Amino acid sequence: MPTELERALADHAAEGRELDLAGEEAVNEAAMRAWGADRTVSAASIRAIVCAGSASGSSDDGPPAALKLRGARVTGRIDLDHVHSPMPLELVDCLLAEGISALDAELPALLLGDCVVEHRQEIPLKAPLLRVRFLGLSRTQVRGRCDGPAAALWGSEIGHLVCSGATFVNLHGCALDMNQARIEHSALMNERFKAAGRGRDGWPGAVNLSGVSVGGLLDFSGATLESTDGTALQALSLHTGLPLVLGRGFKAGVEGSDACAVLLSGATIEELVCEGVELTSSGGPALMADHLTVRGSVVFTDSVLDAASERFGALWLGGAEAGGELRCHGTRMENKSGAALAAPFMKARLNVALGDELDLRGGGDAAALNLRGAHVDGSLIIGDHVALAHRRGPRHRLDVNGLTYTDLEGRGRHDWLTYLYDGTATYAAQPYRQLAGLCHQRGHDKEARSVLVAQQKDRLRRDHVGLAERAWGGLTGMVLGYGYKPWRAIFYLLGVVALAVTLAVVLGAHGGVAREADTAGAHHGPCSVVETVSIGLQLALPLARSAGPQDCTVASGAAGQALTASGWVLQALSWAFATLFVAGFTGAVRRT
Repeated sequence: MPTELERALADHAAEGRELDLAGEEAVNEAAMRAWGADRTVSAASIRAIVCAGSASGSSDDGPPAALKLRGARVTGRIDLDHVHSPMPLELVDCLLAEGISALDAELPALLLGDCVVEHRQEIPLKAPLLRVRFLGLSRTQVRGRCDGPAAALWGSEIGHLVCSGATFVNLHGCALDMNQARIEHSALMNERFKAAGRGRDGWPGAVNLSGVSVGGLLDFSGATLESTDGTALQALSLHTGLPLVLGRGFKAGVEGSDACAVLLSGATIEELVCEGVELTSSGGPALMADHLTVRGSVVFTDSVLDAASERFGALWLGGAEAGGELRCHGTRMENKSGAALAAPFMKARLNVALGDELDLRGGGDAAALNLRGAHVDGSLIIGDHVALAHRRGPRHRLDVNGLTYTDLEGRGRHDWLTYLYDGTATYAAQPYRQLAGLCHQRGHDKEARSVLVAQQKDRLRRDHVGLAERAWGGLTGMVLGYGYKPWRAIFYLLGVVALAVTLAVVLGAHGGVAREADTAGAHHGPCSVVETVSIGLQLALPLARSAGPQDCTVASGAAGQALTASGWVLQALSWAFATLFVAGFTGAVRRT
């Protein structure tokens, strides 16, 4: 038999009016638990009124029927399983001590605002396959102690989802599970939204949005997600029509496992905006988004990502595709066991911008910044105040082998060359070739040669080359700039010529050169300076011949013998430098 309060509720529902039992009083959880029979409604009466629907007495020209109740305590579990009704259900400031079940239900709207929904054993909010145009859970607290989720919305079809300020807590399982749900418009989990739970058997601990489709905005601004032994926010294969916003104040943390704080692998979204967020994991990545597809840009601003993952980075974007930019600035990313920012084989249609005040700190065997094999259709932009550090030293700051880009902005080519030379753990030719090709395209041939010279120095310094090859490389580097500066050989050749002339003049003054005797055996004075210089040129350049009579020659005394011996060495050096010049000029040295 319905109570007087339940009959009043039915009358108000038939007329679409709210039954407000709280009035002006302040409502909190302590007050809810103290309410007596005059503030108590049975779950069975709520089911009966909703099932009665519009036939409960509303006229055609009056307001539509709707069950609206404020300030009541509900006894029993509200059972709306398989209920299809045109009547909206709106409970505000109510205590649902045994929860609500709406499996395969269909309603115009289900609103639980500022309520407490709980159950000691079962799922407090159980609504798989729910179909509703509006689901509102603003500031409602859902608490569970079950192995399943505190709130189950698997496969639901929802028009608008508003969970602003809501709290989902489960001591033994996931807090909010919306696996494979479809949301036609936007989903708001912002304004101090909180979810805390425990992952079990690979399931997430806080929020599960895997396979969910959101037609509009998905907003987590100001939300806090906490998980033990499982991912805090899991959104595998998520689809959104508008941006996924992890806005200012968003926090996601994982303790006690190798799970990541946020998992977006295989998701397809309009844009990923992370502004003022804190993502932490005690044993895994902070944000993992391998093979993520973003139609717009991926943006990290004023954020902190802390992780401890050997295999992945604090931010992992392996194989991701962005139709816009990857832009990071004012953000600290730290991984105690691996890369800080890792985007191997990522594709960006526009730029990759590592902006000012970006702090990347890595550890373990991986480089702090890993862009191996990434393809950037636009520019690679390095800000003036980007900090790259690694626990094992500066040579583990970068891994960019295979990275391609069309332009380099920010710090510029010189600083990037320094990173390649001093900041990589192993030698790789491709990053140098990429930079040299860019310099050549921009008409900076001198810079291109400097890059290629640095490449050869790096190869001889760190690549596994034999002693003979290292010696040959050292020689060609000194004389020819590894074939990219062949004009150096000409200067060395001129130095040999100058040395030969000097020796001829000095030793000639001490009897090293003399005029040959004529047919009568007479000597006609010492050799002139010009004649002595001519002898020096012939010593250094064996193919050179002086014009005019040649009656001055190297003497047979001690000084002359020293000059002759020096000439053999100088001729060998001349031939060597001339040959190296030709080899460098024709590119033979570069090919070897």
